[in-house]
Amino acid sequence: MNNFDDSPIPDFISSFPNLEYLNLSYAGFSDAIPHTFGKLSCLRYLDLISNDNLQPNDLHWLSGMTSLHYLDLSGKLSNAGLQVGGIHDTTPLHHLNFTSLHVLDLSYNDDLNLTLPQWLFNLTSLVYLDLSHYALYGKLPVIVGNLSRLRVFSMSHNSFDGVIPESLGNLGSLEKLDLSLNKFIGSIPESLSNLTNLVYFDLSANKIGKLPESIRMLQKLVYFDSSSNQVQGWMPASICNLRILQYLDLSRNMISGVIPESFGNLTLLQKFYGARNNLNGKLPETMGNFVHLQVLDLSQNAISGKLQERFGNLSQLHYFSMQGSDINGTLPKVMGNLCKLQTLDLSSNMITGGIDDQSWEGQETLNLGNNMLNGTIPENIGQLSKLMQLNLSSNFLMGVLTESHFSNLVKLIYLDLSYNLLQLNVSENWKLPFGNIRTWFGYLSPSSSYFLDLSNNNLEGRLPTAPFQKKKKKNNSFSMSIPSYFANATFIHVVSLSDNHINGNIPSFICNLTTLELFDASNNDMSGALPSCWNSASANLRSLHLRNNGISGDLPLSLKMANKLVTLDFGENKLSGSIPTWIGENLSSLIVLRLRSNYFEGIIPEQLSKLSSLQILDIEHNNLSGCIPHSFGDFKAMAESLFIITKGLQIEYSKLLSLVTSIDLSNNKLSCDIA
Repeated sequence: MNNFDDSPIPDFISSFPNLEYLNLSYAGFSDAIPHTFGKLSCLRYLDLISNDNLQPNDLHWLSGMTSLHYLDLSGKLSNAGLQVGGIHDTTPLHHLNFTSLHVLDLSYNDDLNLTLPQWLFNLTSLVYLDLSHYALYGKLPVIVGNLSRLRVFSMSHNSFDGVIPESLGNLGSLEKLDLSLNKFIGSIPESLSNLTNLVYFDLSANKIGKLPESIRMLQKLVYFDSSSNQVQGWMPASICNLRILQYLDLSRNMISGVIPESFGNLTLLQKFYGARNNLNGKLPETMGNFVHLQVLDLSQNAISGKLQERFGNLSQLHYFSMQGSDINGTLPKVMGNLCKLQTLDLSSNMITGGIDDQSWEGQETLNLGNNMLNGTIPENIGQLSKLMQLNLSSNFLMGVLTESHFSNLVKLIYLDLSYNLLQLNVSENWKLPFGNIRTWFGYLSPSSSYFLDLSNNNLEGRLPTAPFQKKKKKNNSFSMSIPSYFANATFIHVVSLSDNHINGNIPSFICNLTTLELFDASNNDMSGALPSCWNSASANLRSLHLRNNGISGDLPLSLKMANKLVTLDFGENKLSGSIPTWIGENLSSLIVLRLRSNYFEGIIPEQLSKLSSLQILDIEHNNLSGCIPHSFGDFKAMAESLFIITKGLQIEYSKLLSLVTSIDLSNNKLSCDIA
């Protein structure tokens, strides 16, 4: 914990023949480890961790350290050339007298890509062995059972496969076992029930298919993680016997059935993750026993029934998610007793009733979207000064939102009230409490992710003159032109103003929003010509949607500068002139080109066939004439057997077509045979 600024380790340290303890960790040393270290024959403790530029070169100096009890070389072996003559071959460690070694840490040497060195299993005095992040592969050998004194054994973040050997059950002194992030298969061997001193057991991110009933024998277990495996069947009742368990993660498996009532025996449980399984039925009444529970995540299961009044006993709860389940009924009033609750996610359920009688004080995330809530949104929700995310979308909430509903939401970064029956009544000069014009457009970091969705409501009136930054505003009843202050939206990525009554022209400042990736003003009342200001600043634009407006005139030549466009939708407007050849020559990333229901005339340009990624071409209902270009058979992203609709007839048109979707040329004046 000092900084020697990449100085070499001084040789004089080797002049202390009686030295027993040497800790050079986090000290900023570099260059080679002195070979004279081998003189330190009395050394019992050596720690070289986190000297990033320290080069071991070789480890022959270790041969003189016959008294070592503690050796930490984590992150230090990758530069030692050890695959050919070092730790993994016959010299130097294979013949070393390490019978006194108690602690060995070789973790974070993850660019070696080796099998497990067999000499390790001769170190029978080890009580601590860390080989995590070591890029080891192959099977865990049976002789691992020789290390009977181990208390801590970590092999996480490797590529071990096969089954866990029964001999692991010989390590009866183990207190911590971490086998996470490997490729182990099968079930946990019954012999692991012998590990009665085990406190910490992590099996996450493997391919384990079964948890044995004998796990109940691990009575000292405090931490158990078997998430992201392939565990099937009902939740083992034996887990309910682990009465001092504090952390349990069974998420991302295929566990089915109901949570047993005996689960309430785990009265010391602090964190329980059971998300993304096939759990069903009702929650057990005994979950009210979890008075120490801080985290409860049962999202994306099929758990049904009502939330019980006993949830009010979970006074330590700060994270609660049952998103994507089948919970019904009303929210119990006792939810207001959970004064430490910071995150509540009950979205995508069937919860009914109102929310105006609940206390949400202290909430940072409140997600009740996609339920069956009704009634009004209480004004006191505007006093949640810690609230960062609020989602009440897709319910049956109604009433008028006023400035009071937002008055103290100073930390809000995500707001979704879409798909309700709400009205907005704010003054024209109202400024959003979660940002003023200076912070929105002057100092807002590009990495911020502000989001506002008020779509599909009954909102009327004007946008407030205090601007929104990085927001989505769609499917409302705004009747106005696009305000000029949008030009200051330096870091805006998405502008969605669809399904309103916005009028006026497309403003030219759109061309200069350098971070803009999507602009959607479809289904409005906009008119006039497209701006001709597109330039190199428009190069990040990926999607441009202006369908169903009254836009007229030709397609401007400058639009070819937006050469990363993937979707171009100008359908249902009043555009005229010919379809320009530069679309095929410059917009090479196009997947969707939609120009239907306009007044385009002339021939279909052959250059469109250069759009090798194109999957949807819709130019129906124009005044196009002439022949269908023969080169249309070269669309490489179109379906192998594709029906082109022309003059109401379906004609199979196959050549080099492969992958998807449609060409619509109907309701034009096309002639000539299809070759």
